[in-house]
Amino acid sequence: MFLWAKNQTKVNATTNQTFDILDTEGHHYYPLPVSPSLNGYAWTSQTLAPGGIEPGPNTQASFGPTQGGLLLFKLNQTVYDNRPLTLEIRGGPSHKIWSTISLDL
Repeated sequence: MFLWAKNQTKVNATTNQTFDILDTEGHHYYPLPVSPSLNGYAWTSQTLAPGGIEPGPNTQASFGPTQGGLLLFKLNQTVYDNRPLTLEIRGGPSHKIWSTISLDL
């Protein structure tokens, strides 16, 4: 999946780095590591200034067809039977769920 972020506050903010996908059976799937030095599309946590965006301007990911950073998940075949899937965006020291996004394949 490809993500895009914008800091809409008036202070510096750090983009998230903790994500998982949850199916209707309660199975969690976590992103595989993708090295930013090997893949210019890899999502990396960044500190964004007010109004800043990730992926940043003039980066490989910003010029790509999705204009987003890559999170790579390996899902098994059962997810097709256990839809819809939910992307959970977690943060803070306790990895509390900050937001969820409904996904469909």
